Amino acid sequence: MQPSIQLLEGQALIRYGGMTVLVDPPEEGALPQADLVLLRGCGPAVRGWLLRQPLERAVVVLADAACADELRGRGVRRIQLLRLWSAYAMRKGRASLRLTVMPGAAAAQPPEPGSLGALLDLSDGGAAPCRIYVGGDAGEEDMRALPERFPGADLAIVRRGGLAVMLRFSPPMPRTRR
Repeated sequence: MQPSIQLLEGQALIRYGGMTVLVDPPEEGALPQADLVLLRGCGPAVRGWLLRQPLERAVVVLADAACADELRGRGVRRIQLLRLWSAYAMRKGRASLRLTVMPGAAAAQPPEPGSLGALLDLSDGGAAPCRIYVGGDAGEEDMRALPERFPGADLAIVRRGGLAVMLRFSPPMPRTRR
């Protein structure tokens, strides 16, 4: 099964087997119905927007402890705080997701909260799983290097000029002997 991916300006909405993941929601507008909201950074405008959203059903996954503390203090209870190289897993019906936090496409050393990325492993227990790398801002050189940095990924969603961009990785060509 392949995911359905909708790019909405600087965010991405990923649907897979009845599961919906929202990556980096906008600072304005209504939150689409989601099972998981992934925030790689959380400035004051994003925190304020999140506090106005109905999040009773969604799990909010953050890489920013200050944002988690503020949201919990304002009543958002379903928060999972992730650090670099930590993971989060969830299931819905036959669909499963494993999210692993990793450095972003153009991550500083050491990575800052807003520069973190994530690898989403999506599976329905049947066909081959789908792997999606979700990263932050990426320059031309970063985008060219992604297939090598994440060799098992099927595609990547990164930001370029504030907009979400999707890159499909083609499988390597089989080598033949002559």
